[in-house]
Order: sequence, then C-alpha cells, then structure tokens
Amino acid sequence: MFDGSAAAARVIPAPRPHLAREPDFDPAQQVAEQTRRPPFVGAVKLNAIATRPWRYRPTAIACVPARDEAETLARCLGALRESLAALDRSRCAILVVANNCADETFRIAAAASAAGGVPILACDATFSDPIADIGHVRRFALDCGAALADPDAILLSTDADTDVAPQWASALASTLAQGAAMAYGPVLCPATIASLDPRSAATARLEQSLAAAQAALWAAIVPGRPQVLGLAPGSASMAMRACAYDAVGGLPALPASEDRALADRFIESGETVAYAPTAAVRTSTRLSGRARGGMADTLSARRNGHIVCDGAFLPTMRFAWLALAYRLLAGEGDSAHALLLAQKLEVPVSLLLPSTRPLGRRWAALRRAMPPVRPMTAEEAKVELGTAARLNKALSAQTGLGMRDIETRILAIGRCDA
Repeated sequence: MFDGSAAAARVIPAPRPHLAREPDFDPAQQVAEQTRRPPFVGAVKLNAIATRPWRYRPTAIACVPARDEAETLARCLGALRESLAALDRSRCAILVVANNCADETFRIAAAASAAGGVPILACDATFSDPIADIGHVRRFALDCGAALADPDAILLSTDADTDVAPQWASALASTLAQGAAMAYGPVLCPATIASLDPRSAATARLEQSLAAAQAALWAAIVPGRPQVLGLAPGSASMAMRACAYDAVGGLPALPASEDRALADRFIESGETVAYAPTAAVRTSTRLSGRARGGMADTLSARRNGHIVCDGAFLPTMRFAWLALAYRLLAGEGDSAHALLLAQKLEVPVSLLLPSTRPLGRRWAALRRAMPPVRPMTAEEAKVELGTAARLNKALSAQTGLGMRDIETRILAIGRCDA
C-alpha cells in the first residue's frame, strides 16, 4: 500500500517550467501528503503524477475528479483553461484526480498537462473500498487543491463530463468577492435533452421557475439577509475560498449529495452560500453515471416516468413559514410568533425562543427537528409555483412589512388554498 511519499508515485515531467515560481514548492509532494491524512491514509494509492514544474501557489485552482471519462475530459479541460484564463492565467491551475480508471483518462490528462496554457496537475490514483466513491474522491481533490493553493485562493469544483462557460470562473469569483463563503451556479443539460426527453426538460424548466419564485419570496420575507433556504448547489459548478473550506472541516465525504452537505456546513457556521446565475455549466445526459443519486440517476428516473423535482424544493407554505422563522431567529418577533411558527413547522417551541447560540447553529437545529418532506412531483410543483406567485403578489403590495403583517398574509393565502 502507498505510504504517502512522493517517490512512491511515478512523476511524469513535462518539457517547460511555468514562469511564476515559489522556492521549495513541490506540487507532487503536496498531493502525496494528502494520502497520509484521514480518511485517505492506507486507502489511496498514487500510481503516477503528471505535471509541468510549477513553483508557485495558485490563486485559483479547479478540482476535477475523473473516472473513465476519456470521451469527455479533453473538452472539459479545454473549457476550463479558457474560463480560468479570464481570471489570471499566470496564477491559475487545474487538478485532475483520475481514480480507478479502466480507460485512457489519465493519459489524456497527462498529455494536457504537457501543453501550454493554464497548468494542469494530473494524478492517477486507486481508491480502495469503502472510500471508492465520488464523495471521497472529490474530497481528496479539494483537499489537494487547498493544500496546493494560497490560503485565500479560490477552489473551484466541476466534473469531467461537464463543459464550463467562458465566464464561469469569473462569475463564481465575483460572487465570492461580494462576501459569500461558497458560490454555485446552474448545472444545465444540453439543449438536445428537449428532443430526447421532453418531460425531463419540462421538469427542469419548472424547477427553475419555482426556484426563482421562492427566491423572490425569501427576499420579501427576510429582506437584506442572504437566502439560506431552498438552495441546490451542485458540485459541477461551485467555488469557495481555500481558507473557508478548511475552516468548516472540508467536504463531507459522503457517497452522494456531498455538495449539499458542504453548503449546510457553511450555513451552520454562519457563512453565506450564494447563487451565481451566470456561472453556468453544461453536463452530459448519460443515464449511467459514476455517482449513485447523481445527475444520471435523476435523468434515468425521469425518463422511466418517475417525474419528481429536486429534493431541495419545499412546499411553498412551508418555505414561507421557515423563512419567517429565520427572521425570528435573527432577532425579530416575540414568543407569540414563536408559538405560531412552532405549530406551523411542527417543532418544539424551545427551538424558536431567544438563545445565545449562533444563528447558523440554531437554524441547523431547527431544520433537523422538522418532519421530513418527500420530493414533490412535477404536478405538485406546478401547484406550489401558483401558491408562490400569490404569496409574492400579496407581500409585494407593501414594503417594510413587519412579522405580524407577513403572518397575516401567509395565513390568508393558506386559507384560500385550503
């Protein structure tokens, strides 16, 4: 088993060094060091590392897990290089973790690392069970990226079957510069999905409409505070500061939904997770994916008639009451509001009373105490979209509404819909 030394991996040099240098900085050694840290110690074998000699710590690094992605990786890396070059190509880099591959994924990444442009570090690794899943591989990639980069650098995450837009990196960086600890963008499917599977395409459009309507609802109920509800970050398009990533303990190493769990960590720590609408990526429409519960599983289920929406979406009335509860936890309202919200959300009233605990932790405790909600069907989502439209109309009629006024309007819409 690999013991974590850089010498244990076969380092494949490339012909030209990068111009920007930092003495004693060895990226291959930095990657090898991560294999000596939990949960990877004794379970990750580095087979080879390919890179041009770059002696600097990047200010932005894109991390890409790749398993048997020979068909799509070259296009992915080309799009990444174009997008990162818009930031500052002299201080950007790409890290590819080719894991457990049976095809030419690593060879393609190694060849790309020898070319000019934004530097690429490619590593060929074997992950042993039980950590040979996408959550652990992505955790390894991001941990390596954080170790390679400046503390204040931007860690970007995408997938090897995904093409990022030219403005992708700039849009995520801009959102982080505005104060967010984590930013994410839309993950789109190619336009061909509309002809291949009209129902899936219609459901995706419905999700986008519902997300926009509920975002407007949040802004009306909790003005001036970042949205922490109904967020649906995807690891194919997300970014964060390296120091912020380390501060929350890194990516939860889960078999699936590790991106949502990371967002929850940021929110619980009191940080902002923000949506960057122009940081778009397009991913493949394959029905056999690498991650259980991922995009491929979703598309496959929808093509087989199981048309359900993303589980991040809540029924609109519950969304509205939760948004009001956040406003209460943030310091507005009194015990009467707490009693009503406890009844509507089916949680102990003690969770809504004043406390010295940080807001993020109180919010996380409230969410954990709520009864689970099953994912809604497309037909149910249409109903929820209508409810959101009526609520937004009722709340937009007057600005500066207090807690009591908002409660009254939510209750009135609820009675009409009953």
